[in-house]
Amino acid sequence: MDHSAGDEFEGLDDMDMDHSAGDHDSKMFRTLNCNLNSTFYLEDDASCTPWSDSDFDLSQKVVIPCGTCVSTADLAGTLTLPYGLDIQGRLLMDNLDPLTVKTPFVTNQGVLSIPNMNTAITYPPRLEIAMTGIDDVFLHPHEENAHACDLVTGCDLSNRAIVVAGGRLDVTAWPSEGCKAWTRIRSVGSSVGASDSYDTLTVDDPGVAQCWGVGAELLIASETGSRTDSKVAIIQSVDLETGTFTFAESISPLLTSTLEGAGGGDNFAVEVALLSRNVVFRTEDEIDSGDGDLPGHMVVTHTSNEGHEQILEGVRIVNFGQTGTLGKYPMHFHMCGDSQGAVVRKNSITDSKQRCVVVHGSHNVTIEDNVAYNTMGHCYFLEDGNEQDNSFVRNFASNTEPLPIEFQLRPEDSDHRPSSYWISNPQNRYVGNVAAGSAMFGFWIELRQHLIGNARENGLTMNPMKMELTLFDGNVAHSNEGDGFSSYEFSYSGNPDYQIRYSNLRSFRNMGIGAKFFHS
Repeated sequence: MDHSAGDEFEGLDDMDMDHSAGDHDSKMFRTLNCNLNSTFYLEDDASCTPWSDSDFDLSQKVVIPCGTCVSTADLAGTLTLPYGLDIQGRLLMDNLDPLTVKTPFVTNQGVLSIPNMNTAITYPPRLEIAMTGIDDVFLHPHEENAHACDLVTGCDLSNRAIVVAGGRLDVTAWPSEGCKAWTRIRSVGSSVGASDSYDTLTVDDPGVAQCWGVGAELLIASETGSRTDSKVAIIQSVDLETGTFTFAESISPLLTSTLEGAGGGDNFAVEVALLSRNVVFRTEDEIDSGDGDLPGHMVVTHTSNEGHEQILEGVRIVNFGQTGTLGKYPMHFHMCGDSQGAVVRKNSITDSKQRCVVVHGSHNVTIEDNVAYNTMGHCYFLEDGNEQDNSFVRNFASNTEPLPIEFQLRPEDSDHRPSSYWISNPQNRYVGNVAAGSAMFGFWIELRQHLIGNARENGLTMNPMKMELTLFDGNVAHSNEGDGFSSYEFSYSGNPDYQIRYSNLRSFRNMGIGAKFFHS
């Protein structure tokens, strides 16, 4: 299959997008009318039928019919769906006992609901969706959305795909609204009195102890100029009152860049982030296709906000992102137009083979309090430069690795020199984010006088160099092996019509320049 630029999703036309264009795009997927009159669509869980009573034939694709709801509350262990899962109604994944669902694809044309069922994040996860197989997935949508795909071949979604096409993500798997996904470190210590290592860690916000549970993985950010000095630890015990965590093994060398440490204080204290989640989307096994790895990918495609307030909250996404394949990322909003109400919050993206959260031809998406670790290419990413009014708030990234140049997606792309936050349009909000260890840049604002990719090919005109910066405030960059913040090599050299203001940036212990303003 040719994955060249412009063919991210074959059978779907990438049209010019302003904020409302999706409402007029003949290729947009829409809410199925057969669901709108159903009580379950308003999240009436009592109307859901247990999976075991639904009599599904697992020798073919499992379809949750439009206008119906099915619950997994009665399931545990492993459920293998060798021919895939198509949600046209609602699937409520409310099992209490651990459940692993193995499937080559999940297409969501209805509602996928995954509620929080736990008081804390522990191990093992309550729910895992494991992507399998190597064959491409072709979506032949419900008859109400037949116009959105080629009537013969359908829409080619590649393989190992979780795809929202006219449906809704109703994933609220985080234990507590007040519990953060990362915080700064107040102090460390040793339960055995060691002076060169530590096995206890006290956080700045003790409230996280209510939901960071025993067995969960923590990431401790690097305190040096190198991203490779970050550490991963497993929680052995928790003091709920003080917010002190004890680890299964000691960590060395001793961390001093804490709020109370000699190398820290308020300006230089580093962070600790929770990697584990009770719900995991992962690749079952890693396959090398010869052209790159074939992990899973997840996308909301051509689905506007009309009845589709997408919520993805509290999921760990492991080994997603298909190296060298355009449009195949761990989390991707693709040509959705106005996505007001869409939220990607408190998720963990680890071991990504290509980028992290990508917003493409979509607007008004909130990306908040997510954690990314050990990912390849630019991490939090605006794809073509026409994406506006999106909010990146309090996200965290560490160990942002280069994507090999032979897998460069488009001539304009620069993922071989990765940044944790790649900003191609200034009319977005970046508030309170942390870039804690990239192979190149922490924050990279790279503006051009024209758009790139699908937006330019489809004739959309816009000059990001002339546009006002909405908000860039309170961001932190440290332990990056290039610049903490960079505007190299395209920025505001086009003499913007507005005053550009970057406020309250903290940039420290980077191997390059703390903040580089190039041709600005």
